[in-house]
Amino acid sequence: MQAFHCWFALGGVVAPLIVRPFLAPDSDQTGGELAGELDFNDAIPQNNISLPCFNTPLQLVTNVATSSPGIETEIWMSYLLTGCLVVLSALSFFIVLIVSQKQMLSQAFPANKKDVDIYPLKPKHYIITLAFSTWVLCFSFCVLEVTCRNYIFSYAVEYLYLSKDTAAYVDAAFWLGFLCGRIVGIFIIRCLPTSVILFAGNIIICMSLMILVFLVNVHTSIIWICVTISSFALGPVFAATITWLQTYIEVKGLIGSGFVVAGYLGGGVGPIILGALASEYGYVAFGYMILVDSLISLTIFICLQAYAWKYQKV
Repeated sequence: MQAFHCWFALGGVVAPLIVRPFLAPDSDQTGGELAGELDFNDAIPQNNISLPCFNTPLQLVTNVATSSPGIETEIWMSYLLTGCLVVLSALSFFIVLIVSQKQMLSQAFPANKKDVDIYPLKPKHYIITLAFSTWVLCFSFCVLEVTCRNYIFSYAVEYLYLSKDTAAYVDAAFWLGFLCGRIVGIFIIRCLPTSVILFAGNIIICMSLMILVFLVNVHTSIIWICVTISSFALGPVFAATITWLQTYIEVKGLIGSGFVVAGYLGGGVGPIILGALASEYGYVAFGYMILVDSLISLTIFICLQAYAWKYQKV
C-alpha cells in the first residue's frame, strides 16, 4: 500500500515543475526600469505606501509598471499536458482490459469456500466506533495534505512575498518530501508497529508546523526546512492508518470504502475552510489552520489508540 501511494507523490513532485515555465512573470520582472528605480522587491509587505514626491499610493505605480502589454500567462498549457497524460493513462488501462478480458472470463473460480476468520469476535459498538474514528482521523490527514499541497504556493507568494519561481520549487519540495516519506514507509512498515509510525509522524508534523508558523519570517530557509520535514512525516500516515486499523478489525467492503469517502471529504472541506479564513485574515491563516489540524489529528490518534487497546487482537 505504501508503494502504491508513492506513485501519487511522484506525480506531485513533477506537477509544479511542469507548471513553472507557464506562469506569468513576476511584477519585478515586467516592471522595467521604473520598478528598478523605485527599488521594488518581493520582501515589501505594504501595498499602499505613499511616496514622498508623489501624492499617489505605491500600488497605483506598481499597477502601471506591471501592466505591460503582451504579457499573458500560459497556464492553460500545463492543463493541456496534464489532460494528455490522463488520457494516455486511461487508454493504457483500456488496452489492458481488452487484452486480458478473454483470460479473465475464462478463469475458473474456486467453489465457495469459507474464509478463515483470523479476527476474534468483538462487540459491534467497538467495531463501529473504531472504524468511524479512523475515518475521522483520515479526514483530518486529508484536510492537512490537500490544503498544504494546493496552497503552499499561494502562501509563499502572497504572505512571504517569494517569487513565483521560488514558490514553485517550494511546492516541489513539499511533494519531494512527501514522496520520500512514502518510499521510506515501504520499509519501516516492516520494522516498526504502525502505532509507532503514526505517533512519531504526528509529533514531527506538529513540531515542524509550529516552527513554520512562529519563525517563518526569520529566514527564508525556514519554509524550505519545515515544508520538507512535515511532508516527509505526512507521507506514510494515510496508508499506515489503514494498516493500523487492520490490526484490530477486518477492513473490507463498507469500512474500506469509508477511507475513500473520508479522503475526498477532507480534500473538499479543507479549501473551503481556508478560503473563509483567508478572506478574513489573509494568508497568515494558512499556517495556523494546518497547525491546528495537525494538533487535532494527534489528539484523535492518541484517543483512538487508547480505545483500541481495550480489545487487543489475539
